Amino acid sequence: MRTAILVSALFLALAHFGCDSLIGDEDTGGGGGGGGGGGGGGTQDVLTPGEDLAEEPGEDVAEDPCAEPCMPIGGRECVGEGAFKQCQVVDGCASWTAPENCPEGQKCDPDNGFCAAAQVCIDQCANVGVKSCTKEADKVIECQLDADRCKVLVEVELCAAGKECQNGECVGGGGGDNDCLDILKCAAGCANQQCVEGCGQQATPAGVQAYNAMGACAQTACAALLDKPSAGQKCIIEKCPDEWTGCVGPWGTNTCMGILQCAQGCANADCQFDCLVSGSQAAQLKLWAVQECLEANCSHCGQQDQQCLQTCVQQKCMTQAMACQQG
Repeated sequence: MRTAILVSALFLALAHFGCDSLIGDEDTGGGGGGGGGGGGGGTQDVLTPGEDLAEEPGEDVAEDPCAEPCMPIGGRECVGEGAFKQCQVVDGCASWTAPENCPEGQKCDPDNGFCAAAQVCIDQCANVGVKSCTKEADKVIECQLDADRCKVLVEVELCAAGKECQNGECVGGGGGDNDCLDILKCAAGCANQQCVEGCGQQATPAGVQAYNAMGACAQTACAALLDKPSAGQKCIIEKCPDEWTGCVGPWGTNTCMGILQCAQGCANADCQFDCLVSGSQAAQLKLWAVQECLEANCSHCGQQDQQCLQTCVQQKCMTQAMACQQG
């Protein structure tokens, strides 16, 4: 646990018949018995399986123009997500029309074949089928698609008494009372490894496991950013989204500016952290992009020189700041 906790603490320092042909007997005699008259000494042809009967000369087989009618008349079906076809009577036959595209910004509803405004999703998780735990470590939650095809976290199991959720399953409990988010808040204020270890010792096994899972992902996906706290935190949110939400809970709905406005009213770091995790994934990424730019370009200003910071933002980080301001 030592390495994993240290990694995340660094990142969070800022906030798939074989049959042969049937051969007929040759009739070598002149007479034959039965029907159809025999004689002639010829060879009788026998139809091989899979061979079609030859049409008699002069017999034309007319194509049925209504061989594949559609039903019901007036019915509609989607063709992919952005187009549809209709069942109409053409030249006396019920047939499908050529696909028509939905208007811009709309998708075809597979339930009725009509176009409707595309649902704007605020996904609570990244990968469908991945299981994690609630913040309280008492329930297993799974990333699923709802009726609107949005990704949501659904409670799929309540852990029995004496058990708690760890890494998406209910297991025997024990340890302290703190969860993964509590570890993050605690570790953010640590100046050494002993302090970080102490944060883990105060947490439940589920909390420690979630924290270490996030650290393991960070070591794999964000190893090059260990010495850049803001860039490292942005990398975790972008490349380890399931591990992040497995630790701090589902994505929030707050915007980037909403996070900042929330944080302005805080009196301590724990409050500021709660403001951070109240944001959507996109909002948190925008906020850390601003912090990353400030860290790279404006560290000479210090925390108290607001005039220096403002000038530096205008000269070096205006793109990131505008993206945050717009949502």
